[in-house]
Amino acid sequence: MLNSHWILPLMLALIALSVCIRLLLRLYYRDGERILPKLRLAAGDKRISYYKRFDTALAPLPFIYCWCEIIAAVLLFRWSGYGVLSGLLLAVVAAGRMRALQELGHNALHLALCRSREWQWFLSNVFFQFPTLKRDMDSRFNTHVRDHHPNADVPGKDPNLKRVIAAGMTPGISNAQFVMALLYPVSPKGIFNNIKGNVRDMVHENASWKIALLRVLVTAAVVALFVWTGGVPALVVGWLVPVLALYPLFAWWSLLTKHRWHTPYTPLNRDRLAHDYEHGRATDFSGLLGALQRYLIFPMSDAYHLAHHVYPFVRYHYLPAVDRALKIHEPRYTQYISQGMFLGAAGQPAALSELRNRLVSTSRTAVTE
Repeated sequence: MLNSHWILPLMLALIALSVCIRLLLRLYYRDGERILPKLRLAAGDKRISYYKRFDTALAPLPFIYCWCEIIAAVLLFRWSGYGVLSGLLLAVVAAGRMRALQELGHNALHLALCRSREWQWFLSNVFFQFPTLKRDMDSRFNTHVRDHHPNADVPGKDPNLKRVIAAGMTPGISNAQFVMALLYPVSPKGIFNNIKGNVRDMVHENASWKIALLRVLVTAAVVALFVWTGGVPALVVGWLVPVLALYPLFAWWSLLTKHRWHTPYTPLNRDRLAHDYEHGRATDFSGLLGALQRYLIFPMSDAYHLAHHVYPFVRYHYLPAVDRALKIHEPRYTQYISQGMFLGAAGQPAALSELRNRLVSTSRTAVTE
């Protein structure tokens, strides 16, 4: 185990490294406006490339700073003598950073981090898919890009809608059933199904024996890293609890806010964009609560999910500029806009309250479809 004299210096060094990497990436990708002409959202040269010179070299950095923050929280937990509050902080931060790692892998699925598919998929497998016991990137590509994106909220086709239904989020439920469905991932049934899914992914969702071997090595390395830096308590609080319960809860809340689930589907004479705008939802996150939600539940591209659906190949650094442009040029983008996850503001509903109004049979507040 790491020598106790190194705990505090290493923790501070990891925090500093995370800050430096964030600043470097923000500086390098501060030019989100440059791609707007290519997206026909501004005047200018439409031939401009999405990619930049150092994308490939910088691609690992966001994965690294997420893990810096996780291990810094592990070290704080150990430095505090395994206190309850620091343990709670560790579990929450680890789950939130796993959400960020998930979103980095999401960008990689759409080849948004750099030109090389193999490189960004390798990074996503090593830093997220395998440490969280998830399916490999080849399998994730099939379920997300091929199955979900063209069929968002389409009955019988969207795998995410099937998950929503399986957890009890269906029209006509009661308030109590809605709350229970919100907490499905931390229910006994939800935890059991998550573990079963993890086992299935680890055993069956590997593109080759080399990928399976890489999975074993990465998983062993992650377990060793947690034990070395924080001991067995850190492994339980900072890895097992987030992977099996807290991270799935955060991911579930994110999933529920991304689309206007169970909105009536009209299959005839509808183009993709019309479908995305009707079944998607732009959400703003303002103030301190909004910043906290963005860090833990809606990191990176997830805070701009509708913009991502419209332009799936745009990296997360550029989506704020795309979001602003769509709000100006595309009325359909803000037609169902919401404010935050739980609490609405400025006459806009919260994303989950809008969902509740559609699904809960006792609700008196109608939603205009």
